[in-house]
Amino acid sequence: MSSDQTPPPVPDAGGADGSVPGRRAPDGGPYNPPPPVGDGLPELQVRIGRAERAHAALVETVGQLGPGLDALRSDTENAFAEARRVTDQALEDGFRTVDATLEEHQTAIQRILRRQEANRNQPVNWPALTAVQAARHWTRLADWIDEVFVPWGEITRDMLPDCWALHRPVVVQLSWLRSAHVQAYIPVSEPSVAGDWHIRWSPAVLEKIKTVIDSKYCRPGEHMITVEESNARRRAAAQTNPPPTARAGAGAGRTENLGRMQLAEREYWQAFLIQARDQDLAWRRARDEQNHTHDQQAAEPGTDNPDLEPPPDDED
Repeated sequence: MSSDQTPPPVPDAGGADGSVPGRRAPDGGPYNPPPPVGDGLPELQVRIGRAERAHAALVETVGQLGPGLDALRSDTENAFAEARRVTDQALEDGFRTVDATLEEHQTAIQRILRRQEANRNQPVNWPALTAVQAARHWTRLADWIDEVFVPWGEITRDMLPDCWALHRPVVVQLSWLRSAHVQAYIPVSEPSVAGDWHIRWSPAVLEKIKTVIDSKYCRPGEHMITVEESNARRRAAAQTNPPPTARAGAGAGRTENLGRMQLAEREYWQAFLIQARDQDLAWRRARDEQNHTHDQQAAEPGTDNPDLEPPPDDED
């Protein structure tokens, strides 16, 4: 070896196992080999023993908790069963109360609807009535005039001439006056409504009747007869059947004045009513039959409709 060459370092003496302190490699290295395999067993055995003891303690604790958990489970199930029973009972009671309330409300609503139906009092639209409908309204109007209007209003034959039923405008006026009277005396009406009927509507209709029925042509027992013809009929009747107490010049005028003072009872206008009703119903039956025939023809397929015919072709 030459004098200028440096010899390699000599490793320090290590421990008894030959390791060098402070110079251990990750894999042990040539100077620090890994420890023998059996050296870590005691520590592992200690850990296993601890785990076994902990497991045994856990098993013991779980065993002690078992009866308590069973009791808790039983109590919980009983509590849930009781809560369900109470809830079901409460719901059943509640539904029963709701059903009873709904039934009461339904009964009240039906009672109100029946009252409204009973109080229903629509005015009569005479032009639109069928023959069947008109027959009912003729009877209803005549009964009201006979039982209510004349006796309670003290309506005389001068105020309501015997031939009123032969005048359509008078029939319409009396009909709506009857409807207004019914409406005025239903239970829900105010007293002022009845007052309006007596103070305003009844006098207004009576005044309208005077305008429609001219006394020059219509008098008690007479319809559309002139004064001259009426006097002639009376003179002829007096000559044929003179009254026992007749006095010259006093017969016709006295009879006419007496008729105007009498109440317009049914016996005076019944004959005119039957005549007017029969004429009206005959006209309505003919119209109803015509409308029925027209509806049948319109419903038949292929029926020519003049309103739908195309216009004629233009001639060349």
